[in-house]
Parts: sequence; structure tokens; C-alpha cells
Amino acid sequence: MVARPTKKPEQGVWTLDYRVVNQRDEVVMTFRSSFLVRREPMLGETR
Repeated sequence: MVARPTKKPEQGVWTLDYRVVNQRDEVVMTFRSSFLVRREPMLGETR
């Protein structure tokens, strides 16, 4: 998982990587999803 801020201090983006394996432990699908999330300011950070 990767988390990064956006230009708006109250928002951030999470990026998650997924991997699906079959019963033989072979990777059969991969994909990446990004989510816009609300975030709280970090200690000492102002809005």
C-alpha cells in the first residue's frame, strides 16, 4: 500500500496492489486500485 497527500490537505490517495493466485500458486491476475480518502492533519500540520 502506498499513501500520499494531495494538494488539498484534508484529502489523500491510497494505492493498493492486488495479486490473485490459482491453486498451483501461479499468478493469474494483478491489478492496482487508487482511493481518494479523507485524512486528518498530521501532528503540527495546519489546515
